Amino acid sequence: MHAGGGGLVDTAQAFSPVAGAAAVGLVVVSGVAYVRLIRRRPHGAA
Repeated sequence: MHAGGGGLVDTAQAFSPVAGAAAVGLVVVSGVAYVRLIRRRPHGAA
């Protein structure tokens, strides 16, 4: 019954969904920025 061991497991389980959401958010933001950049090029705005 080590409190430290349990705390590490709980922290890892709580971090996984947050890390997954952050990764998905980063991909979405990058995709939006890429699409905007591609759409601006033909118009000469960039």
